[in-house]
Amino acid sequence: MFSNVKPMREYNLDDSSVREKLGIPEANPSQPSKVSDRYVVYANNKRAVIEYKTSSMHKAVKQLTVTTELLFNANNQVDYVVVVGSINPTESRIYKQEHRKYRLIDPSQNNRPYAITVSSRTWEILIFTEDQVNNMYDGMFKYLSEG
Repeated sequence: MFSNVKPMREYNLDDSSVREKLGIPEANPSQPSKVSDRYVVYANNKRAVIEYKTSSMHKAVKQLTVTTELLFNANNQVDYVVVVGSINPTESRIYKQEHRKYRLIDPSQNNRPYAITVSSRTWEILIFTEDQVNNMYDGMFKYLSEG
C-alpha cells in the first residue's frame, strides 16, 4: 500500500499472538479487536502505532489511545501515533488535518492538537489520508522514519 520508506518490522495487532509477544493484554477480553491495527519499527528505531480509520475518527482516536497506553505500560517504545484515513464532512467540525504538519486538530478548540497522554508522556496524533501516503514525495513512512 505504501510506496515510500517502509518500516523494518510491522506487527499486526489484530493477531492475539502478536499482542502477547509484545506483552500487551486484550484491551477488553469480551471485545478483543478494540486495539489499533499496526505497531511498526523503522530503521532509525522510531516506533509508531497506526490505525486505519474505517467508520469514524472518534473510534480511530479511541483505539489509538487504548493501544498506546497498553504498549507504553508494557514498556514498548512509542514515538508516533497515526491515523490513516479521511475526515468525513460530518466529522469536520470536530476534526481537521493541520496543513503541512499532519497533526489532527480540533477546529472547535482553537485548532488545539489532539493528543494522547499516558503518565507524563504525551503524543500528538498525526493524520495522513491514503492519497497523501500513496502520492506525496515525503510519504508517511518517510516522514516518520526521518523523525
